[in-house]
Amino acid sequence: MATRKEIHLALRGLLLTAVGLPATRLFENVIPNPNPPPAGTPYVVEQNVPATSEVLSATMQTGAPRMNDGIYIAQYFAVDGSGTNSADDGVDAILAVFPPGKAITLASGGVLRIKGKPAPYAGGITPLSNGFAFVTVYVPWWTLSALA
Repeated sequence: MATRKEIHLALRGLLLTAVGLPATRLFENVIPNPNPPPAGTPYVVEQNVPATSEVLSATMQTGAPRMNDGIYIAQYFAVDGSGTNSADDGVDAILAVFPPGKAITLASGGVLRIKGKPAPYAGGITPLSNGFAFVTVYVPWWTLSALA
């Protein structure tokens, strides 16, 4: 069975392949973070939220199929007042590396898949009072493993 850490690192690794994202990234539970980030510098924040685990068999015996799912969240912070192009370009770059149906082979041998229903999506631009505006990208995922 894939671990939370393995899933998170696989998703983060995919995010790192996005072309055109700013170099400043605030990763979940990684120290040091440039907090707050430098003024006027766009940045990306990420976190993984494992959600549910479901045994897909009435027997509940060892080896029964088990589905785990969750949502990976990436937030693109653009300089407020710079128009929507910067934020839109960042969001498009993130969504491009998480297409629905994408399969990622994990070190444990399991497969992490990007959901298609719902597929990855982005919210609207939210201005902040600190000189930034952000857009949140939601990436639903799932894995299938055997019940231990």
